[in-house]
Amino acid sequence: MLLISHDREFLNQLCTHVVELRQTRLLKYTGNFDRFIEQRAAMEETLEATWKAQQREIDRLQRFVDRFRAKNTKAAQAQSKLKQIERLKEEQGEAPDGPEATVGFSFPQPERSGLRVIRLEEVAFAYPGDGVRPPLPVYDGLDFEVERGARIVLVGPNGAGKSTLLKLLAGSLTPQAGERRLGHNVHLGYYSQFRTEMLRPERTVLEEAMHTPQRVTETFVRTVLGSFLFRGDDVFKRVSVLSGGEKSRLALVKLLLDPPNFLLMDEPTTHLDMASIDALIEALEPYTGTLVFISHDVHFIRAIANQVIHVRAGRLTPYAGDTIITSRRPRKRRGQG
Repeated sequence: MLLISHDREFLNQLCTHVVELRQTRLLKYTGNFDRFIEQRAAMEETLEATWKAQQREIDRLQRFVDRFRAKNTKAAQAQSKLKQIERLKEEQGEAPDGPEATVGFSFPQPERSGLRVIRLEEVAFAYPGDGVRPPLPVYDGLDFEVERGARIVLVGPNGAGKSTLLKLLAGSLTPQAGERRLGHNVHLGYYSQFRTEMLRPERTVLEEAMHTPQRVTETFVRTVLGSFLFRGDDVFKRVSVLSGGEKSRLALVKLLLDPPNFLLMDEPTTHLDMASIDALIEALEPYTGTLVFISHDVHFIRAIANQVIHVRAGRLTPYAGDTIITSRRPRKRRGQG
């Protein structure tokens, strides 16, 4: 089996080897993704130490050549040293990449909200029928409250009502019964809604990212854009020509540059590579607001969530921390129901 994936947990559970594409070369490692990270870090450390030692020797030989190449008595030795330098440079090649540096983002933090951020009371919601299919009830008598500082991930099978719950919290769906109460001084941002409604097609990527109430420099914005895969001349593309994935990433950058104090995110790691997922984690770790999100990325959930809500058949089951992520269901024995 040969596969490509940005899902670390999937790779850890399945893969026995990892092949990394780097600078037009393929480098093979034995083990799963975590073992690959360990081996690559050790290899990079060794390569960097070797390269530095070779560079010191080249510098030493070059000093000898510079000092004695003009002297007749030392000219032959100097020429010999020059040949040594050439051989060492051929062996040395380009400087190694070294360990991947994390980008030290310092995003603005939102204004503090009240303790109770939002509450759904006795909420009922059903999608209407279309004449062929009957109405689809999702929630009936739902009570749900979010307090300041919570980082809640909604998990559960597809079709369980996770996105519906997020839309009810965002106010983009209206309950047919019950009440939605937003707390004091709560400023809400909804990621899915944001990317479709808030981008101006006539602007460039850089202009759209710079259009924020926060005081940010162009250098900082371009660094952030680069971490979310807008590199080089990509920042001068018009929003109108961006793909759906590119628009999602640009919307994510705009949210991070001016975050609300209550953030709702539906699958924020979609369209991101591993480095960009790490950049998103780095941005959200110091976030002082309240977060409710949906994700299937176990690595991202473990890094960000402090509460888990399992959604199934209109029922919400809370778990502390990442309990539901770290515990596995026992396999059913043959013959069991």
